[in-house]
Amino acid sequence: MSEVYHGVLFRISDGADYACELFIDLDSNFPLRLVAFDATLMGVYAPKGEAPFEEFQRVAAQLSAVTGIAVIYFYDSRVDFIFEIFENGQLVQSNNEDLELIIDPFGPLEASELTDADIESVFMHENGNILLKA
Repeated sequence: MSEVYHGVLFRISDGADYACELFIDLDSNFPLRLVAFDATLMGVYAPKGEAPFEEFQRVAAQLSAVTGIAVIYFYDSRVDFIFEIFENGQLVQSNNEDLELIIDPFGPLEASELTDADIESVFMHENGNILLKA
């Protein structure tokens, strides 16, 4: 049985209330959650991986158009990690086609304190500070 979890990470300096406003304005037909990793680092994910990868590309583009940067963090035990970095609404870096390409998903967000285990705990097991559910 494969293990899959994924979501979008973004940083916002205007606080959780503004992150909630952005989340409410997202255009998505899938159940999503907004979670706070800390006061400025947020994540959007679908419980039990109920949204396709392409949906997170749309979400990342929407969020980065407002916040400047958003990072898709995708893990599938059959494939490995896939990271995509969006800036100002556009995909600027991806290892989706070439898994050998090394991408630091935390660098653009200045989130070096975050670990893969932190993200797995939230995106897969829903252990986190959930701010909103859609």
